[in-house]
Amino acid sequence: MKSFSNRYTFQIVLPIMAFFVMEGLNPLLVQGATIPTITLPKKTITIFDLIIKKPTGNPVISGLADNEFAYTGPLGVAEAPVEAGIRPLKVEGNIENLIKWTFALIPIGSVLTWNNPWPGESTAGKGKSVVATLTGYPSSNTSFGARTIKTEVIRNAVSLLNKVFTIRLFFEREAVAIPRSVPNWFFYWSSALGYQGQFIYNAALSTSQTVVNSATSWQIQIAPNAQWPGAGGNPPTGNRFINGFKATVLHEFWHRDHRVHNYSVHGSWDPPPAEDLDGDGLCDREPGDPPGHTGGYEAMIGTSYNQPDSTEVGGDWAESNGTYGHEGIDWAYPGSQREP
Repeated sequence: MKSFSNRYTFQIVLPIMAFFVMEGLNPLLVQGATIPTITLPKKTITIFDLIIKKPTGNPVISGLADNEFAYTGPLGVAEAPVEAGIRPLKVEGNIENLIKWTFALIPIGSVLTWNNPWPGESTAGKGKSVVATLTGYPSSNTSFGARTIKTEVIRNAVSLLNKVFTIRLFFEREAVAIPRSVPNWFFYWSSALGYQGQFIYNAALSTSQTVVNSATSWQIQIAPNAQWPGAGGNPPTGNRFINGFKATVLHEFWHRDHRVHNYSVHGSWDPPPAEDLDGDGLCDREPGDPPGHTGGYEAMIGTSYNQPDSTEVGGDWAESNGTYGHEGIDWAYPGSQREP
């Protein structure tokens, strides 16, 4: 609870014989004589509290429509309405225009405005009920998630009372931000997992693929379906959204690795038939190995030279043995942090 005071004027009538010379005294005629009146300060104490009405709850514990907000559309616009109240209500009218709202940290790449800005400070809001608008998708995945907003009562440039609360920010999964050419999920998930620049997005594909032209020339192409829960060939149970995307990437990295090996050792996409006994595209023996030797690339990576589908089985193994649990950095909407 906080208080502030106002000045009031009251009058002291002095005896007619007394005479004071005081700066700022107002003359008053009483019974034909002039006596001074004195203006002295008097304080009225107002006790009040600042109440947060919106958002409600803690989005980290329970995400709600009024504490979680998503950037949407090609421009990336997120609107966050906030509201405060003053108790007791009888003094709210005197204080509501003293309420100020600020973000502790504005996401890099976004411009923050308010429908009712604080005088001389466009990135702050004024009033008991205002809307913050963030325009422009953040440049980094780290700018999403929990954001802190502060509201305070400012009088004569002094903060009388303040409170802080948390919201969470998301990006629209399918949107393509201007001027990017890839959907948000691909851009932010690649960045969050540290894969940015290691593959490309190909909207024309129905499934992801790996193209290898030589031991040093290769390209992994990620298809649109990599965004969905259960992405990839046979990802392990529970791989949803960003984890499903990672499973797809690990699967394609597997294909890249063994095809690059083939080009490095044999100069071709597939090894010679004599060195690929089960015909799965993986070397069962290496050049110079003795006849009947089966200690080649398949033995090294743990697949079987008697299993003709080791290429895909190996990809599935790569998925199953990946390190997951990345829901905590998945700020897609819909996504791991907030289901559809």
